Amino acid sequence: MSILDADKQLVSHFWYDAPNAMDLVEERASRFNLDPDLLVTFVRDGYMIVRATEQLEELVDGLVRDIDREWETQEGRAIYSGPGKRRTIMAGLDPALHRVPGYRISDAHGFSDYARRLTLVDSVFGYVNALFGEQAVAFQSLYFEWGSQQGLHRDPMFVRTTPPSALLASWLALEDIHSDAGPLLYVPGSHRYPWYEFVEGDVIVDKGNDRIEARQAFREKYLQDMAANGHQVVELTCRKGDVLIWHGGLLHGGKKHNDPSRTRKSLVTHYSVASTMTKVRNSIFAWEPDSTRDRPVQKARETLDVITAGTSRMFEAPWRDVDLMSLVGQGWRSAPDY
Repeated sequence: MSILDADKQLVSHFWYDAPNAMDLVEERASRFNLDPDLLVTFVRDGYMIVRATEQLEELVDGLVRDIDREWETQEGRAIYSGPGKRRTIMAGLDPALHRVPGYRISDAHGFSDYARRLTLVDSVFGYVNALFGEQAVAFQSLYFEWGSQQGLHRDPMFVRTTPPSALLASWLALEDIHSDAGPLLYVPGSHRYPWYEFVEGDVIVDKGNDRIEARQAFREKYLQDMAANGHQVVELTCRKGDVLIWHGGLLHGGKKHNDPSRTRKSLVTHYSVASTMTKVRNSIFAWEPDSTRDRPVQKARETLDVITAGTSRMFEAPWRDVDLMSLVGQGWRSAPDY
């Protein structure tokens, strides 16, 4: 079955994608005890902003401390990837070389209790469950210390769920965000644009084709869509603890840094529906003990384990801290530049 309908939209059974979605907001808000104005914004513009609470701010401070601790101890509890590089073990890294704009840490909830609690927080998860209309599950978290500076894109281009329309995401500010720090960019209303097909019948970026040429064609298409709809790029400058929740089809990216000395600490989480996502898999690249190879080894780990808190659900990190530290103990080494 095609993932696109006759209008080049992702086939979706979710209420917020229905033609009469605005008529359903009040019932949805009442059933889940949520702010109807936020749901209206989501249906119309493809995103909502859940403002900071004291609980979120306290958890944010704890996560930032945990990240700093990992850089100080280098025990191999976290998964690191440098700018444009593959995931590896965070152990024995030189902060002067590797703690630089563009790096990220995957699945911080694998070693940080604060990251777990942030990902499961009910003030955010309540909206995610209400949007899907069924039990949601978080399946990936990403920590950024600086802005990604990534070009505008739509998440199903890179992240595949079943169905592709079953994808929501959140972006949590871990500090007050300044305009010069490369803030998040997004295009309100762009979630309604017809999809660009990188290959016939599919929206995922095809690694087999000329990706530069394909991405340029995608960019030309969304610029045409923006002009036709009178849409503009908006940058998100907000306070610590604010959370942007967005539709999988929303165009978003990262602004260039005007001042690289300013950080833009954030935590991104991706969500799907628990009924179709039953496991997650993640891989790392590392040098095996006494290796004579010319490249590191890829090692994958899969998990079916789900962490619960009230009505919130999240997959355990496939590579949790105990597994990574065990590898380091066996002599496996980080491969940060691969």
